[in-house]
Amino acid sequence: MAEEAYGLAHRINHHFNSAFALTAGQEALLMRGDTGRVLECCDEVQRIVDEEGLGDFAQHVLVNNWRGRAHTRMGDYETGYRLTHLATTRWREAEGKICSALFWGGEAIALGGLGRTREAIELIDAAIAHCRDTGDRYMEPEVVRVKAELMLAADASSRDAAEALFRESIQIAREHKAKSWELPAATSLARLWRSQHRHAQAVDLLAPVYDWFGEGFETLDLKDARKLLESLG
Repeated sequence: MAEEAYGLAHRINHHFNSAFALTAGQEALLMRGDTGRVLECCDEVQRIVDEEGLGDFAQHVLVNNWRGRAHTRMGDYETGYRLTHLATTRWREAEGKICSALFWGGEAIALGGLGRTREAIELIDAAIAHCRDTGDRYMEPEVVRVKAELMLAADASSRDAAEALFRESIQIAREHKAKSWELPAATSLARLWRSQHRHAQAVDLLAPVYDWFGEGFETLDLKDARKLLESLG
């Protein structure tokens, strides 16, 4: 689908949409963990931005955002934060609305990786509020899940609060019929239960979600779920 979008934008000579298709349209690459390909796409978009004079909005919101999220996915949180922060700053200046939770969530994950969990939680709270205040809710299950993970990273004694958020994330994903968000939320909760020796509950929760999928087993979320299920026996 992303390739078709890029082909159409290229044929009609619409440079911004070409750049958009090569970055936002490649979200599936991040889900697969194919960060090398994401960075290649960002290089191509950088060329389009420079040659066609698309300006700093395209530079930050397209190139820097997706390049930063790729670096975060690779564990390079310093670069990831620097680039995603540039992107979210420009997005706010432009008074952007749709996709705010996606952008802020990416920056929050990078902050969390740097150990700046208080700032990360404040940002993820803003992302959750955005979803609920604007109706732009497609990222809501994920940002709720990320908040729970950040809370656990900041304070291991927050297990009860984190469990409640994981459950909330799963429920929202089910209401949205969004299995791709239900899976990481179920994986996070199952991992928490494993640490509490609640193995049977963990399997009962995660196995049906994992078994629902018939493709996409190269994605990081499905690999992570399968590895966890194997560890649970």
